[in-house]
Amino acid sequence: MSSKAPPIGTFLHQSKGSKNLIMKLEADAKIGQLVSDKSGTIIGKIFDIFGPIESPYASIRLSQGVELDKVNGKPVYLASIPARRDRSKRRKKSR
Repeated sequence: MSSKAPPIGTFLHQSKGSKNLIMKLEADAKIGQLVSDKSGTIIGKIFDIFGPIESPYASIRLSQGVELDKVNGKPVYLASIPARRDRSKRRKKSR
């Protein structure tokens, strides 16, 4: 699943204030993108990107129920989410 794509980074530590996980980015990513582990399980969302442009860091807000010790120090991937269905093409049934 996601393991075919290169990881976007590896978790370094947990932020003391927000409890978000901090990671050094190794690939392009955007705020709001979902991230997954090697198996493709969603583990959180990119909350913030900061630091120098040449070597940015990201703050990841973990999804509810994800345990810190299961993801800390492990590679992280951009989640592959199926495309949303376009509902604008639906037609109403005439009666």
